[in-house]
Amino acid sequence: MITFANPQKKKMDIGWEYIELTESGNWETFPEFAEAYVVQLEAKIVKRNSAVDIHIWEIEYEGGGFKPCV
Repeated sequence: MITFANPQKKKMDIGWEYIELTESGNWETFPEFAEAYVVQLEAKIVKRNSAVDIHIWEIEYEGGGFKPCV
């Protein structure tokens, strides 16, 4: 099971909510980590966006939506 010492729910300037889960990951390891975490949450991946410096995935979880990113 994936656990986090200090997850923080935050809001982007454009109003989207996101959860900052950990600082230990990096751009290369994010996809594998995020897929495992989505399975653990029993969530659904809605959208995946990647750029040179960030990944943002939109997921649905119990009827709500979050955007995990690194």
